[in-house]
Amino acid sequence: MNRHPSKGQLAARLMCAPRISAFVLALCIAGCETFDYSYQGGAAQSLSSAVLGNPAPLPPEPVTLWLSDDAKATLDARINRKWNDHYKLNELRELLFDEDELSIGYDANSTKTAMELWETRKGNCLSMTNLFIATARYIGLDAHYETVEVAPTWDHEGWTMIRYEHIIAVGKLDGGTEYVMDFLPEFVVGDREAARISDTEALALYYNNLGAEAVIGGDQQVAVDNLRVALQIDPGFSDAWNNMGAAMRRSGRLELAEYAYRRALQADDDNYSALGNLAQLYQSEGRDREAKHYVERVNWYRQRNPYFHYFVARTLMEEGHYRDAVTLLERSVRLKRDEPDFYEALSRSWARLGNSEKSGDYEALAQKYREEGFRPPPRHHNHRFWVQTVDVN
Repeated sequence: MNRHPSKGQLAARLMCAPRISAFVLALCIAGCETFDYSYQGGAAQSLSSAVLGNPAPLPPEPVTLWLSDDAKATLDARINRKWNDHYKLNELRELLFDEDELSIGYDANSTKTAMELWETRKGNCLSMTNLFIATARYIGLDAHYETVEVAPTWDHEGWTMIRYEHIIAVGKLDGGTEYVMDFLPEFVVGDREAARISDTEALALYYNNLGAEAVIGGDQQVAVDNLRVALQIDPGFSDAWNNMGAAMRRSGRLELAEYAYRRALQADDDNYSALGNLAQLYQSEGRDREAKHYVERVNWYRQRNPYFHYFVARTLMEEGHYRDAVTLLERSVRLKRDEPDFYEALSRSWARLGNSEKSGDYEALAQKYREEGFRPPPRHHNHRFWVQTVDVN
């Protein structure tokens, strides 16, 4: 299934906000080799216990989807369960997001449960998706989570890659249609595939977000507490391990940070953030030989990422180096031929170089790929909504 809503900074995935990624500290390019990230003997058990601690047992129902009796009463008074799915959905959208009703709004820096958002009215896309799914299910609608990863970007120096992942609500209605609810203010179009996730996985994302926000806010103990819960729910959550590494490093517990980064890479050896963060950790400790492997892998990945070349090209364009920018943009196009932004940048560069013919050709290609891509619906009541026919078989 192909979807196109999008977003979602820390050592790893933070839904609806940037994830803090890797700091690339060298420019060598090399291929990848197999590497063992595990520990030998009893070291792994003692390090794991030190990192994970003993988090309290989780309640049987996800806290993210709990609704109070007052909230349920409001829903019962407004929406009749006997109505058809389309009418119930429209009424729920009005209740939650209309300016004259609850007027739930977007706040990129705040991750909340369904009830916290109901009471405070502001939250990020994960918060808004929690509330929508909880209320939709209560009135008898099908609703589940899907994640959408979008194109990465880099910080102004190019050392830190910022990856976004967005979460949306999707469900099936009577009559063989599927609806999509997207709560992101800026609609980023791309060709990233959506992936359905379970309530349990969404709960792990919630605690991972809280942990990441606490790292950014400087409260490392709160970060560790929440990340421990995320990893209790999903022990193979690579991004949560990576965030745990960031929390441990900022707390000065470097051995535990190294362990957490390596666990992130055990779970996903292509975790760019963990690769770069581990490289930086080793370099800060003067362990250059160990860092070399990770630096090479980060750069290997970066050179094969069309969006990195696009980022560098845009920087060159800002400095007036249009010929060099064209070289990098052509490399971006070779790696990914259907991204209209690449052609738009090529059109601008050739125009600056005085070649109006090439500029026009690339502008036409940019327009072609824009028209072939998904066109988002207009934003209404703090969200975007659309339906599409699905194969009922």
